[in-house]
Amino acid sequence: MNEHSTTQPVSGPASAEARIAQYDWSALSEELSGFGCAVIDKLLSPEECRQIAGLYQEEKHFRSHIHMARHGFGKGEYRYFKYPLPDLIRGFAHRALSKACRCRQRVERAHGHGRTLSGRASGVPQTVPR
Repeated sequence: MNEHSTTQPVSGPASAEARIAQYDWSALSEELSGFGCAVIDKLLSPEECRQIAGLYQEEKHFRSHIHMARHGFGKGEYRYFKYPLPDLIRGFAHRALSKACRCRQRVERAHGHGRTLSGRASGVPQTVPR
């Protein structure tokens, strides 16, 4: 967790769109710019977190499985979800990436960068010439 996080916990609305909209995206943009990452605190309920964590043991949900020690990066492992993403993740990923791309574009324009990030219809950011 980023100790510099400026986001506020969210509770309430069930839809991904409503939850994402409640965050301070200006603050998140500053985190992205200043730290290279941003923490969106309490986006998912504890039950939703358990649902996602429960998928980890089922290989069918993942396209690859990385063992960090094999690559000289210490202990641990992680997996990349395969597409299509599970519904819960897809809804949040699309909306959060879309918001993050728009915030990042504003930061890049403000700093006079010649390249900007652009969100594709799928919500996946891509780098494009300006």
